[in-house]
Amino acid sequence: MTIIQSKGLYKSYDNEHERVDAVIDCNLQIEEGECVIIYGDKDSGKTTLLNLLGGFERPTSGMVYLNQHNLTAYSDDQLAVLRRKEIGYLFQKDSLIPEMTVYENILIPVALAKSKLDKDYFDMLVYQLHLTGVLSCYPRQLTTNQFQCATFARALINNPSVILADEPTEHLYVNIAMDVIGLLKQMVRILRKTLVITSQDSEISEMANHIIRLQNGYVVEDNRIG
Repeated sequence: MTIIQSKGLYKSYDNEHERVDAVIDCNLQIEEGECVIIYGDKDSGKTTLLNLLGGFERPTSGMVYLNQHNLTAYSDDQLAVLRRKEIGYLFQKDSLIPEMTVYENILIPVALAKSKLDKDYFDMLVYQLHLTGVLSCYPRQLTTNQFQCATFARALINNPSVILADEPTEHLYVNIAMDVIGLLKQMVRILRKTLVITSQDSEISEMANHIIRLQNGYVVEDNRIG
């Protein structure tokens, strides 16, 4: 089943008296349960494309569908409601609020969505991510892996259909980065989610079963593996 689809997607920006074409004529289909890597150099358009696919930015032209919802037809308020339900987002340089415990940080999306916490799901999530013993800790007390796992738990807590991760390993050593992506893939497999990651790292791209490569805003590769 196709969970994300783009048709003729185009996004441009005005940047100091010139137009920047960030994403150009992008036509993609992402299937449910896939691990997708959007791969490319800096300024290739990866983050812009990810934001368009998640409804965080509006395209200049073209359409985006998420679970058969036409995002381009939604109002800002409707998009906000849909995102809270369907999408878990790991931002570039993601951070936890330092004055809040791990437990409190994880529950932020639940509060924003004004939804009820599924305690069984929460317990399973923190167990699988090895966070059970650090829920009362503050971010400064965590190891690098624990910190990343806490951000994963926060992205997953509302049980979204899709996880979007914008270069989640950019500032990590290679061995830690591979462990982090491996754990994220494991969680997505257990929960039967779709994972879309942007990366400049060719080693991380080898962990995907669907590779999309961008160059100067164009999709120059769109291959499924296996």
